Amino acid sequence: MVQAQNKTLKEKAILLRKQGLSLKDIVGELKKPISTISLWVRHVELTPEQKSYLDSRNPVKNYNLYKNTAAIERTKITWMERRKKYQEMGREICQEAYKNKDIDFFVGIVLYWTEGYRSRNRNVVHFSNTDLVMVENK
Repeated sequence: MVQAQNKTLKEKAILLRKQGLSLKDIVGELKKPISTISLWVRHVELTPEQKSYLDSRNPVKNYNLYKNTAAIERTKITWMERRKKYQEMGREICQEAYKNKDIDFFVGIVLYWTEGYRSRNRNVVHFSNTDLVMVENK
């Protein structure tokens, strides 16, 4: 008897889902746990219109979509501004070194470009070379 009733409830759940009802709506109608309803209807394909309707009723999804899009745009602008600022600072430092004829500065830049790397700590630069004359600090 219980199994026959469950089969009827399962068929009803599938029918309701095909009509585009949300899982919570079906739970409210059939008084069964959402995990059970989800298992029963997981194979039911919703139309794009039904998906759109359910998404429009989901405040969490709508807020997250808006929040993520806005955050991505803010982050993109922030990083572009930072990059431009750092590029300008680098140009100024290079121009000053050029005016002062600071050869060591330019040698350091070339060595970093060719054999250097930076660690996770952005304030530390590493340089590796097997030629001790290049590595030696004067």
